Amino acid sequence: MAAEAVGGAVDGAKAGATIGTAIVPGIGTVIGAVAGGIIGGVLGAISGKKKKAAKRAAKEEAKIKRQQQTMQLALQRKDTVREARVARARSVAAGASEERTSGSGTAGAAGSVSSQLGFGLDYFDTQVILDYNANEQRKRAGKFAGQANDLNALVGSLEGIGTLGANVIGSLKTPKK
Repeated sequence: MAAEAVGGAVDGAKAGATIGTAIVPGIGTVIGAVAGGIIGGVLGAISGKKKKAAKRAAKEEAKIKRQQQTMQLALQRKDTVREARVARARSVAAGASEERTSGSGTAGAAGSVSSQLGFGLDYFDTQVILDYNANEQRKRAGKFAGQANDLNALVGSLEGIGTLGANVIGSLKTPKK
């Protein structure tokens, strides 16, 4: 927020100095720079607060989306287990009707379905973990990009301060005749 206020103040001061110089060179430059700096600083601070509020809202949205995704994944996992149990029951029923008893073929089919379920759930869980890790890396990348933008804005403000100082000092110098 402070960076936005400083940046706004510097930009406002530059604009104010330019307008003041056009109206009354010298003192107009100083008055314009001060007035523009105050107005720009206030607007920059307001902008900083709005950006902070937008970040909070985006974090809350991401939290809600993660909750929705977690619920959806739990439902998918439950469906996978249910489908495997149904397949196992069908294979046992089919084997029992063919053999009239529960033999090794039926036990093998049931074991195969259980084994496939275990593999499927392991794969599913791994995919969920990878997706979570990818989301965390995206968040980190966004955070670093935001920090880089803030630093670039600060550099721009410092450059603006230098330019403004040179303009004000230059406008206060009166040529000797």
